[in-house]
Amino acid sequence: MKRVVASASIVAVLAVSAMTMQSNSVHATTAFQLTVRNVTARQPITPPVVVVHDANTVLLPAAAERLPGLEALAESGAQPDFIESISERTGVKEVKRFGGIIEPGESVTILNVNAEPGDHVSVVGMLACTNDAIAVGSVVVTEFGAPAFGSGIALDAGTEENDETRATVPCLDGVGVSAGDTHDGEGTIEPHPGIAGVGDLGEVFGWQGEVLHMILDDPGNVARQYVDVGITLHNRTNGQPIAPPVVFVHDPNVNMLSYARPAELDGIDELSEGGINGRLIDTLTGAPGVVSVSQWDTGGPVPPGTAHRSNVRAIDGAAITVIGMFACTNDAYIVASAEVVGGDGLVHETSGIASVFDSGSEDNEETSETVPCLGGADAALSEGFGENERMEHPGITGVGDLDPAIHGWRADATAELSISAAIDESEGVRVAPQLPRTGGNAPNAIWVLFGLAGAIIVGTGGGVVLFAMRR
Repeated sequence: MKRVVASASIVAVLAVSAMTMQSNSVHATTAFQLTVRNVTARQPITPPVVVVHDANTVLLPAAAERLPGLEALAESGAQPDFIESISERTGVKEVKRFGGIIEPGESVTILNVNAEPGDHVSVVGMLACTNDAIAVGSVVVTEFGAPAFGSGIALDAGTEENDETRATVPCLDGVGVSAGDTHDGEGTIEPHPGIAGVGDLGEVFGWQGEVLHMILDDPGNVARQYVDVGITLHNRTNGQPIAPPVVFVHDPNVNMLSYARPAELDGIDELSEGGINGRLIDTLTGAPGVVSVSQWDTGGPVPPGTAHRSNVRAIDGAAITVIGMFACTNDAYIVASAEVVGGDGLVHETSGIASVFDSGSEDNEETSETVPCLGGADAALSEGFGENERMEHPGITGVGDLDPAIHGWRADATAELSISAAIDESEGVRVAPQLPRTGGNAPNAIWVLFGLAGAIIVGTGGGVVLFAMRR
């Protein structure tokens, strides 16, 4: 069953995205080809509508302002009325239609999609094994042109109750579905809750995260290949555990983590203060430029001097970024990126050194009450009382209980993300820890154990504390 995506994701998909890289100069319109891939296991996507629009256009209205044709599209996949009404919306530049159903695991390409830098190219189609779920996704056209990458999530159109019965679901015959019917649905467009199994649909028709991928490319190019790549996160510090990070595949020309204040990126404060990633994952899921996003199952924090490896499914030409908290800080997090470079069935090795940012959501007091690795039970609950400005992190200053000699870092020795060919995960992925020493027994050296139902247990030489277990 699909995990519910936070409402912030709807804003990211349907409205202007503060995370979008745009050019302010005037550019000529370019013709592209658009490939849409259905990444669900059991959900056909009805022929989607392609909409080219500016970044300020809200494609789908909220509750009260029902868009003509949306009900017919969401309940039966019918396009004509929706195409007519969406074409009249301010900021819409071009509307096209695909000609066939996109079956699970298959891709369909449409030619001559005309757009210019700053535009969004969006698709809207029905998930046919639902009552009124629509797949909605966008790619961003940057000044770099093609290729551009994106994905789409499932939204509940709110036009029909999710009874999941044979009479109302198209892929189960759906004889009761008609463009003119009104089934007294929820009335608002919301993240779809997934398949509940309450009627004739089984949970095998459910999905997780993104339901489609999008690749905008130059006409005539061979479709970009999916590749399994090995990713390795090396913790280069002497005394900073990295909390289990978020990993996402995305368009390398769209900066997904660009924000000035923490409130502009929902979930960054929870990640940077307590290593809690769920809300940020919800925010990034389906946002323009993002292909896929997930929690990286590292089995616990990545200790200093160690590395963690696993595999990720990506697209040739996309980028992979890892973001995770430095656990011995108030609100510092790392961002490390590398590009997927394939060809001839091979994956070339690439890497990137992590930058360290201060999210601005919590003051850098460096005290045991506010730093997770020192036991800060309320570390993730500061409610944004910080500098309120994102910046490069100044490092550990020693004003509280953190020792700069142990917990500090150099700009060239933070963390590194490496991309390589896929690895055999059955052989083990964690490099043995080589914990830092400051001479002698180093009573303040950090040691880390894993367990307790996924909790992170951190010791500081004088006791054991529980890290990031807020519910």
